Amino acid sequence: MKKTFSLLVAINFIFCYANGQITQGNWLIGGTSKISSDKNSVNNETISNIQISPNIGYFIWDNLAAGMKLNILFMRHALPSSSGTGYINTNDISVGPFARYYFLKNENSINIFLEGSYAYGKYTSAGYYQIVGGQKSSFLFSGGPVFYFNSSVGIEIAAGYYNNNDITAKVINHGFQLAIALQVHLTK
Repeated sequence: MKKTFSLLVAINFIFCYANGQITQGNWLIGGTSKISSDKNSVNNETISNIQISPNIGYFIWDNLAAGMKLNILFMRHALPSSSGTGYINTNDISVGPFARYYFLKNENSINIFLEGSYAYGKYTSAGYYQIVGGQKSSFLFSGGPVFYFNSSVGIEIAAGYYNNNDITAKVINHGFQLAIALQVHLTK
């Protein structure tokens, strides 16, 4: 009980005296990473994903940052068949702008943000089928709380809507996602 109480007091102390540097002229550096594995119930296909999305932004006004985001995705499809399992490996890279707005004042240890981003890129797939390449575009609208550990580091929980457009194959995927991200705010 004492350990739990001490931990809660320490967490409260950290969040009470922490805030983010979201004022004009500061930098925002961070990103998200995602690992997922999906199984298709129709054809028993398994899809494993690793995605890394670093970003860098600049606060052009108080509470408003704009910058660039890079998306790197590695995907592996396992396709079971009567002759064994075949694999398709896809490498995907895209880049594009983002804009982010924080709704609360700089002094808060918890803030709320809203972000919109667009990306354009290329992918290649090889393995079980012939090598295929293509172009894609995507956009994402997300938002949620950010919890600051100190004046420079915050962790975010973001929920949002995404739309991925495979321009080459003329396929659009869209849906909702939940992500956890780390952002570092650097002062002038």
